[in-house]
Amino acid sequence: MDGPACPLCGDDTHTVKVSAIYRLQSGSPLATLLAPPPEPQNRGVFTWLGGIIGALALAYLLVKIGSDMYGPPMDLATLPVLVAAFCIPWIIGQVIDRALLLPARRRYQRELRRWDSALYCTKHDVVFGPDTPRPASPLKFAAQLRG
Repeated sequence: MDGPACPLCGDDTHTVKVSAIYRLQSGSPLATLLAPPPEPQNRGVFTWLGGIIGALALAYLLVKIGSDMYGPPMDLATLPVLVAAFCIPWIIGQVIDRALLLPARRRYQRELRRWDSALYCTKHDVVFGPDTPRPASPLKFAAQLRG
């Protein structure tokens, strides 16, 4: 017994884990088709926006401090204010970007578990598994995994 039996014929000698095909036959058309789901990417839009806002706030404070010709010179107590002016909007942007990415990360984890538990029958050219409702062609499995 090599693995779980194919649901179409009950044969267990032709079943291989999809993840093993991907690792062992990398570059082949089948392995490319049975690749794991892509990991969601953080675009960082709010991080960039926070950085821009922080840079503008920092520039404004530097100009404001520099234009006070008759005021006290800049001292070390001003440094934390300048750092906070840049960092706080940037950190808020990071938090927002990560919060927006959470649902996609959860979906990715579910898809990755499904991919990892899937099996391929070399005799019938179908993918099946505990998280796959019914046997599907590799093309259909890939579409379901990414859709």
